[in-house]
Amino acid sequence: MTSVSRTELARGLWGAALVLAPGPVLRHVHGVGEGGPGVVVLRVLGARHLLQAAAVTVRPTPRMLLLGAAVDLSHCLSAVPLALAGGRYARAGAVETTVAAAWTAAEAARRRSAVHGSRA
Repeated sequence: MTSVSRTELARGLWGAALVLAPGPVLRHVHGVGEGGPGVVVLRVLGARHLLQAAAVTVRPTPRMLLLGAAVDLSHCLSAVPLALAGGRYARAGAVETTVAAAWTAAEAARRRSAVHGSRA
């Protein structure tokens, strides 16, 4: 049986929160209203996190961890313009940039551990 790393457990829980309760996340974390396209965006993002957590748990190879880190880095870089643009969604962009950077670092650290033979 495959064990779930703390990173993927946290990612799965975060993904589930985004899918099941995007409104409160928008309001309390991102600082915007609960309605509109943000709900759809967070649900899609949550589904991506759930799929990524499952994929990396099933196959925690250095290549899969690198792919996961690349996806997280892409998310991080795509949120930077939103954060820098200012206005209503600047906080949301800053939060997403920060969270995605943390996921990137966590997956990169797990990959380094996998390559060098220790468990993360």
